[in-house]
Amino acid sequence: MRNKDSKAYREKKDTLSDLLTGYDGPVKITTDCGSGFLYCGLIRDMKADDIDAELIGDAAESIEAADKQLAMLQRNAGKPSVYFERIIRDAKLENKKQLPRFQIGGFISWMEKQAEQMGYYYKTAGELREYIRKLKPFLKREVVEMYESIDPDEPNTMIVIVEGNETGPAWTTSEYQSDQFAAARNEKILKGIKYRTEVLGYVDSGSSSSGRTVHGGRRRRRVDP
Repeated sequence: MRNKDSKAYREKKDTLSDLLTGYDGPVKITTDCGSGFLYCGLIRDMKADDIDAELIGDAAESIEAADKQLAMLQRNAGKPSVYFERIIRDAKLENKKQLPRFQIGGFISWMEKQAEQMGYYYKTAGELREYIRKLKPFLKREVVEMYESIDPDEPNTMIVIVEGNETGPAWTTSEYQSDQFAAARNEKILKGIKYRTEVLGYVDSGSSSSGRTVHGGRRRRRVDP
């Protein structure tokens, strides 16, 4: 996709916001340090604020998972009962006739591994929170490269590469616009709105004072942030 020998569209824009006023055809947008596409469709139909919320929601989902793992490790760390339960479970799985002899070194190694895991999940959650705090709005992303897609199933479609390291959910426009992918994106958008409201204190007024339009395949529904 990023072959330097491909026919590049040389008229580069400074940001995606510039592109909105300079091009009106179908696009597939990805990041220069990521993979997959964050948006596929007509440029005029792109809801940049929804993409921002989706990115936040995706990160918030990972934060929840990391915090959950950290909490579990905190509850179990250093407990001999948990260590012995693991020894018994492993012995049963291996059909051992008797339990292995207890060695304090093994118990200490187990605690060290748990401490390492706690450090990993704590760092991961912290980095994701920092990522959300410093997230650059999608429309302000610099356009690194733009060229015409060589996919025969998606004629006249421009590949747009912007700065960033996020991974997109889809590879084709039909996949991105499917009901299944739209539903998954909507869930992350709502998670992102909730995180911005409850954690960052950001009030999202949406497209009107009565709520926000979330697009879901063939249907549209109103939700309150």
